[in-house]
Amino acid sequence: MNEDEYKKKKAEISLNYMTLNQALIVEFAESNNMYKIGDVVKDHQGYSKIKSMSVGFSFNSEIPEMIYDCKACKVNGVPYKRDTERVVYQSNIEKFKTK
Repeated sequence: MNEDEYKKKKAEISLNYMTLNQALIVEFAESNNMYKIGDVVKDHQGYSKIKSMSVGFSFNSEIPEMIYDCKACKVNGVPYKRDTERVVYQSNIEKFKTK
């Protein structure tokens, strides 16, 4: 094995690792997700209705979790007149109601 073959093989291994690691992150976050689009959740900002979700990390955690894009709403799920968007991290949710 020469130097070029070594670098090529190392790049393949690195790419394979990153792909598998990303798949693991998504699988873990999705398997621990208990909320659906349309659910009303409460965090420190108030109540919010989930519009969409993605996978990410909170500021001080190495564990992946779901991140929800939400609209601010009242307890019953009715949106406020002011169209306020919020981002809610799964670890910050205090309680929720299903749709």
